[in-house]
Amino acid sequence: VVLAQAQDPLSRVPSVLVPSGLPYSIMGASGSKGFHDAVASVSPWYTQVQIDNQSTTPVVVWLARDPDHPSPHDAVEHEVPPQSIYAISSGWLREPRATLLMRTDVNTAKIIRMPNASRLIVSLQPHGLKVESLDDVVFEDYPDPGDVQGHDTIPMVLRHESFHDRPPSGELPRNSVAREAARDVTISAPTTEEPRTNQGVTN
Repeated sequence: VVLAQAQDPLSRVPSVLVPSGLPYSIMGASGSKGFHDAVASVSPWYTQVQIDNQSTTPVVVWLARDPDHPSPHDAVEHEVPPQSIYAISSGWLREPRATLLMRTDVNTAKIIRMPNASRLIVSLQPHGLKVESLDDVVFEDYPDPGDVQGHDTIPMVLRHESFHDRPPSGELPRNSVAREAARDVTISAPTTEEPRTNQGVTN
């Protein structure tokens, strides 16, 4: 078993003050990811979690900066080598749990909230990855699975499946407006009575 150590401390920074006591806006970096990470790196509080990747495939884990609104677009990517234990340290000021995002199958991605010293076990399943823990770890479904990138597993490749089969919701094809409108139109059944004509009528 290989022990890998990652030092990418992250957390949600308060919107008003930074540890130095200076107003956040004075620093001139409001909304800056780099400044956010720098503040987290000097935080006196750390949460360290372990990812036990028991699969034969590298696993992508996203460490979210914002635990209230986790997104892979505002996260740091970690790649966990196969059959190894990978440690992630997360500096925090408000939320002590490390908030992770992970793609587990074509149509599922998970938000994983891990307390300090907890371990996440990752293993293979026929259509993706199985994630579980013996610790007080909270699992939630991420609303847009296609937005969370990951590596296809060998069983998935053998079944001709891929995480790319489910793109982000913003890239899904939109149904035709005309087709959607047509579904709402009620077509009345034709009447059995034949229309009257003046054919064959003589004066």
